Amino acid sequence: MATESDIDRTGDQGHLFHLVLYADAQRSEAYLMEMLTNLLLMPPDTALRRLADLATKGRAVLMTCARVHADLAHEELTSYTQSTPPADPIRFTVERVYARPN
Repeated sequence: MATESDIDRTGDQGHLFHLVLYADAQRSEAYLMEMLTNLLLMPPDTALRRLADLATKGRAVLMTCARVHADLAHEELTSYTQSTPPADPIRFTVERVYARPN
């Protein structure tokens, strides 16, 4: 079975990707705030806006960047959430940004 790291990403070069966080009832706002400000070095006011999106929409775009950077942030955040209680990881995805039709 192919892992995510085995997937061919040759078509990803030059495209932007969102790192998306999905709502998680197990973690407090303080935990998420600490995670965003300490691991992603997100300014507190930006982290609060992302948490507001999470509360109202059920998901928040944490960053938009090249695939390699989104994957690294995904791995770091997943590792962090697995090492702190509760042990269930928070759901993150890396999604390609597509241009909107005019």
